[in-house]
Amino acid sequence: MSQKKDVSRIKLDNIDEQIIELISDNGRLPNTEIAEQLHISESTARRRINRLINEDIIKIVTVRNPDRFSKFTTTIIGVSCERKRIETIEQYLTNQKETRYVGYSTGKWDIMIEAFFLDNEHLLEFLLKLGELEGVNDVESSIILRVAKFTYEWEVGRLLK
Repeated sequence: MSQKKDVSRIKLDNIDEQIIELISDNGRLPNTEIAEQLHISESTARRRINRLINEDIIKIVTVRNPDRFSKFTTTIIGVSCERKRIETIEQYLTNQKETRYVGYSTGKWDIMIEAFFLDNEHLLEFLLKLGELEGVNDVESSIILRVAKFTYEWEVGRLLK
């Protein structure tokens, strides 16, 4: 069984929201600059950022820009599976180095995946193994031929502005 995360809604105040927005634009922004822009002390900025990280509200990570790598294939994969096996299949997929995104979905597919592959042979091997898993009923893949938009924006609040 996969471990379920606590998805209770968290209320953030205006300062927390502004810190998150600043860090979203530049994860390496020094605490002193954050403090200066928000008119708070550096220690308050540092303490709030540490709290946001420690409470698993934000993560500061490095993301490679896929446009800078010429040798890979991005693929969207839909998986239809038996309900009683969905968590086992989910765990298998989340443990694969190729998968970047694994999520439950509505519609034709029970699970949607985004994955990177070195070439078509690598993709074929992945699909064959996936199709052989007990409980997998159907698999469909779509290769992304060209990316028209790729953003690092994960902050839903920004979509509403």
